[in-house]
Amino acid sequence: MDSPKILRKKKNRRILVQIRKTIRTKLFVYFLCFCFSFGVWILITFSQQKTETIAFNIQYINHPEHYTLLNDPPKEMFLTIQTSGYDLQRLKQQKSEILSLNISRSSLQNNSNQNFIILRPIDLKSEIFSQLNFEGNIQQITPDSILLIYAKNFSKEVPVTLNIQYQLQPQFWLTQEPLIAPKTIAVEGIRSELDSIAEIKTQLKNFQWLSDTLQTTLHLEKPITDHPIHLSTDSVELMIPIEQFTEKTFTIPIQAISSKPHYKLKTFPDNATVYFLVSLNQFNHISDTMFEAHVIYNDSMSKELSMLPVEIINHSTGTKVTKTIPEKVEFILIQQ
Repeated sequence: MDSPKILRKKKNRRILVQIRKTIRTKLFVYFLCFCFSFGVWILITFSQQKTETIAFNIQYINHPEHYTLLNDPPKEMFLTIQTSGYDLQRLKQQKSEILSLNISRSSLQNNSNQNFIILRPIDLKSEIFSQLNFEGNIQQITPDSILLIYAKNFSKEVPVTLNIQYQLQPQFWLTQEPLIAPKTIAVEGIRSELDSIAEIKTQLKNFQWLSDTLQTTLHLEKPITDHPIHLSTDSVELMIPIEQFTEKTFTIPIQAISSKPHYKLKTFPDNATVYFLVSLNQFNHISDTMFEAHVIYNDSMSKELSMLPVEIINHSTGTKVTKTIPEKVEFILIQQ
C-alpha cells in the first residue's frame, strides 16, 4: 500500500497533466481563431480596390518599313493602375515581362528633312490593357508621349564571301571551285552603315575528309553596326563538287618555238610525258590531243642558257597536271 507521500505525488502529477491538456487545447483554439481572422483580413484587404504605380519594360514593334530607328527611346513605362489587391500583386510579379507598343498605329511625319513619330501611349491603352489582362482601369501612363526619330534606308548588292575550310580524302579532288547561290545579296540600312560594308561572310565551317560532292546551307554573318541592317537572305547554298581521281599519262610531241628570225629550234628529246589526274567518269574521254607541250626560245634569253623549260598547255576540263618528264630539255638553234 502506497504511503501518503507517494499518493500526493501521483495526485500532483495528474493535476499537471490536466493543466497541460487544457493549455494545449486553448492554444489550438486561439491559433485556429487567429488563422481564421487573418484569412478573413487577407480576403477583405485583397478584394478591395487599390491604386498603385508600377514600372513595366517596353519594346517597340512594327516600325515603318524601310526606315531605321536612330534615337534611343525609353525602355520603361509607368502605369498607374486601379484594381483589386489580388491583381496588383499579380501585376507586380509580371512587371519584368515586356509590353509591346505597336508603332504602326502612329503616322510617320517629316519636318526639316527629319522623319519622326510621336507615340502617345494613351492611344494604345486598350492594347496595353489586353496584354496585362486584369479587371480595373489604367488611370495614368508615363511618359505621355515618346519621340521616335527615323532615317530612310538605302539598299545595295554585296558579294557573299565563303569562310570555309575543307580537307579531301586521298585521290579525291575538286572538279571545280566551290559554288554558292546566291553570289550576291541585298543589304538594307542607313547610308553611313552601308558605305562600310564591302562583303558579307558566311559563318566559319570546317569540313573534314570529304569523299563526295557536298551540298549544304551556310548561314551568313551579319556585320556589326551601330544601327540594325537587314539582309535579303540569312543563308546561302554551298556546293563543293568532288570526284575520285586516278592518274593517267600521255607522251606528246614537243612544239619548239623560236622568236629569233631565220632560226629553227630543235629540242632533245623531242617528246615529253605528261602525268595528270582525271576523274573516273572522264577517264576514257581524255585524249592526248587535249595537251600540248611547248618549249619557247626568244632573243632576251641568255646565250649561255643550255636548257629550256617544258610548258604544258591543258585544253581539257576535269584534269589536273601533276608533273612533266622531262621538266627541261636541251636545245639547239638551226639557221635556216
